[in-house]
Amino acid sequence: MLSLDQWNERFASARRASLLQSYDYARAACPVLGLKARWGVIEIDGVEAGLVQILETAFPGNLLHGVHLDRGPVWLPGFGTADHVAAFFNAFHRAIPRRLGRRRRFIPEVPDTPEMRQALVRAGLRARGSSYQTVWLDLDPDDDARRARLRKSWRNELTKAQKNTALHIDWATTPRTIDEAIAGYHADRTLRGYPGPSVKMVRALARQFFATNNLLVGAVRAHNETIAMVMLLIHGASATYQIGWTTDVGREYHAHHLLLWDSSVILKQRGIRDFDLGGISDDKDGLAIFKTGLGGTIIRTPGFYD
Repeated sequence: MLSLDQWNERFASARRASLLQSYDYARAACPVLGLKARWGVIEIDGVEAGLVQILETAFPGNLLHGVHLDRGPVWLPGFGTADHVAAFFNAFHRAIPRRLGRRRRFIPEVPDTPEMRQALVRAGLRARGSSYQTVWLDLDPDDDARRARLRKSWRNELTKAQKNTALHIDWATTPRTIDEAIAGYHADRTLRGYPGPSVKMVRALARQFFATNNLLVGAVRAHNETIAMVMLLIHGASATYQIGWTTDVGREYHAHHLLLWDSSVILKQRGIRDFDLGGISDDKDGLAIFKTGLGGTIIRTPGFYD
């Protein structure tokens, strides 16, 4: 059995490790969702190959049982081939098989390729939805190299924002700025009607990640008014854009360009290697174009299975 420090050490060695597989996420989400977490180490031929975190709920007698494996498992360097994926889900399927009263939900964090889909079918899983897409930004290149990779229009708008002396960036992560970010997110989401985590969940995540020094809150202010904010969660050597909002003035001043670019610089300084910019529904919509303009790569996974 691994200690928490040992778990976190192994988790930090993985590239593009999902927020939903992090220990801090489980600590925050379980009380909100009424779930319990379990953790496992994947071994292949006697060698540690990966980590897995599941969230589950059970009623007395275990007659009704729900189990979620979301955006996992986390494969350690050198592992994660189609054969490894098939072997893991075969073992999982045997340990927690389908039965009356049990609801299983898997969102495998594997590339959406015919080979991987076949591996999941070989393991006894059934597809239950379309593929999932997110945008990951590789932070290994230095700042100059990453700036050169920005889409030209994106770079031009960033430059305008950086030259605007009325704009000021604030990275003070305090209870006050956390409350300000969440209040702005709630108002913006209510006004515009986009999907996203509940305020209760965001507060729980902020509380947990703040306690472990894995929370960053950034704001752009102009003329003593806040015109854009972001909240970032750090997990291992990866980070996730959790929430963000921009006012009409912020959009006019390209404040979010400034915040996201500055986010990438600060995260790299902290040793973060991969930045999950968040899910997209269509690789040609405005949100996807904005995220890929920063240099991000669209990563597709097969979606929901049971």
